[in-house]
Amino acid sequence: MALPLLAIVVPTFNRSENLERLLKAFSASGVVEEAAFVVIDDASRRSVKSELARLSRLYPFAQFEFFDRNQGAPNARNRGAECIDSEWLWFIDDDDVVEPSVFKDVVGFIRQDGVRDIVFLEARNISQESVSVASMQGDNLHDYLARYGQTVNTSCTLMRRKLFDRIGGWDPQLVAGQDTDLFLRASEFSDASIGKGIFIDIVHDANDRITRNAKRQMIGKIQFLRKNWSRLHWVRRMRYVATFVLCVPYIKKLL
Repeated sequence: MALPLLAIVVPTFNRSENLERLLKAFSASGVVEEAAFVVIDDASRRSVKSELARLSRLYPFAQFEFFDRNQGAPNARNRGAECIDSEWLWFIDDDDVVEPSVFKDVVGFIRQDGVRDIVFLEARNISQESVSVASMQGDNLHDYLARYGQTVNTSCTLMRRKLFDRIGGWDPQLVAGQDTDLFLRASEFSDASIGKGIFIDIVHDANDRITRNAKRQMIGKIQFLRKNWSRLHWVRRMRYVATFVLCVPYIKKLL
């Protein structure tokens, strides 16, 4: 039996309604036969687990795994990658919005000849105040990430499994900045192809997003800087130091 082209891995925690939105979109995409869908529940509360069990019966194409204790998104993503062998991996956050046509567009994009081992889609950032679009640079990716960081979130990123395995997957020790760390390491071996016009909707008003947790941001920045100091451009090092001195995440929270 041929391996699936793509494994979609979705870690989830206490958000069954958001997860159902993703499952519905994928089921309507027309690519269920070409891609595997894996859900890793990171020890949600009992009532949510009951909802997830219902979803597993309603969407039998999806494989569900359940953690007995909360282990964090990086561990959940690594576990999801272990569940299904595939050529490509796509890690989607359960609170982001992926339209059915986007699943189909992504499969078509990675089937093209000459696609690099890293793919970035475009992000449509949605808040109560505005909607903005973010994209990444594909060429000289390591230099770009080292200086500017990652401007799209996890759900906008795909990676060939062979590269994911080569760099050792997600780092579960980091409490924030895991996606930038992953792709900074990966960019030492590959530049990226850009899926222009393929948008993931990122809703920034959810209170439990890491971007709203100032303490975790600060801890994550310190961890990230210690680990990746030698990889970063000096300008970005200074930017990190400035955020510590000025306590930028806490100021943003107050504003």
